[in-house]
Amino acid sequence: MAVGPLHSTLRRHPAADTLVEESGHLVVGKPALVSPIVARGYAVWSAACEEGALPLADDLKAEALAGILPYVYLVDVLSKAGPGPEEIVDFRYRLVGTDVVSHTEADNTGRRLSEIAGQGSQGTLIRLYALASDAAVPAVQRIAFRTRSGSRHWYETIVMPMAMERGGPVARLLGVAEHFCQRA
Repeated sequence: MAVGPLHSTLRRHPAADTLVEESGHLVVGKPALVSPIVARGYAVWSAACEEGALPLADDLKAEALAGILPYVYLVDVLSKAGPGPEEIVDFRYRLVGTDVVSHTEADNTGRRLSEIAGQGSQGTLIRLYALASDAAVPAVQRIAFRTRSGSRHWYETIVMPMAMERGGPVARLLGVAEHFCQRA
């Protein structure tokens, strides 16, 4: 699937006004996606699912994500070890793609979300990550925001759960995000 030029993803979308009005609504399960880049990430994740089981984090290779790597981010699910069901206590960005970094104006690779919860849409993303981790299904969100210069933008992101071992709990999230600008 062609995803267009990678040097500039911030583009106008004809449905921007409608989609931004729906900003903040979470979609869980099989999503209806606007971005062909986000859709390609979902297709790669879906293809890695075997017999309804979550894909293993080690099963997803960079080659499968070729062409969309700048839009990809990986999130470690940090849980409390001990008896009983695992409790998610935080998330850590393992990798943040260059396109995501350029639009968020921060490289949060290696940082825990609890450290940056007050920045931008991180609080909303914590809820999104918790939902995808707890339910062990993909979750999509479209988020509208204003840049420091006052421009109106939005992005579509999907997070998809992965395990470290077959039948194991969600240990990592594969995320793909594309940013758009709103019509003037």
